[in-house]
Amino acid sequence: MNRLERKRPQIDPTKIRKHSQIVAEKQDPFLILGDRTQTDYGFTVSGVTYKSFETFHMVLMPNTTTPAWLHAKKARIYRVVSGSGYFQQFTEGNTVPTGTKPLAPGDEILVEPGMIHRLTSGVLKMEIYVTQDGKYGTHLEEILPTETVAAVPAEDLRPVTDAEKHTALGITPRRRNRAAEQIAALRGERANPDRSAQNAERGDQFLRGTASTGVNARPVLDLSEEGAG
Repeated sequence: MNRLERKRPQIDPTKIRKHSQIVAEKQDPFLILGDRTQTDYGFTVSGVTYKSFETFHMVLMPNTTTPAWLHAKKARIYRVVSGSGYFQQFTEGNTVPTGTKPLAPGDEILVEPGMIHRLTSGVLKMEIYVTQDGKYGTHLEEILPTETVAAVPAEDLRPVTDAEKHTALGITPRRRNRAAEQIAALRGERANPDRSAQNAERGDQFLRGTASTGVNARPVLDLSEEGAG
């Protein structure tokens, strides 16, 4: 099949929904590890990047609006983790939204190729988990700019460390047992040793034992005439 005729991998909304639910249940939105990148509407936290899809966290500061975006060929899924706001759609050449949908935690929006859209937060920060086709940002178009540049406190842009997350969640990190590690290392070094030389030495010591231990020296077969007589 010609490479150009192959179909582009599509995001499976069912799988993404399950993944998003796990994220919503297991992760505190403001305890996500990773570098923060400031934007006009708030900041983003890097996620994972694979060949066919990628993820990241998007945080909108209170009462802010993202630019209106358009991607002609790729898809994106938004899942609201915390806060509330609105999802708005536009038609090409129109600066007034043609559709508005309220957003609350757990809501999920599939943005199909060619859909012009933007997000608006309410009186609280709105944190969104984003899953999209690979290299989505390469040809992403900004149709309308952000209405107001948001002020982001320096504290929000500071990366969360693993220790800080454990403390906030009340998790006690496991202490390293150095004695156990040393024993395991020694066991690894002694695994399947070559005992041939050791066994040969033991055999030689047994045959050469002294008379006091009741073991004679190496037996010698005496075939002399005196011995035969």
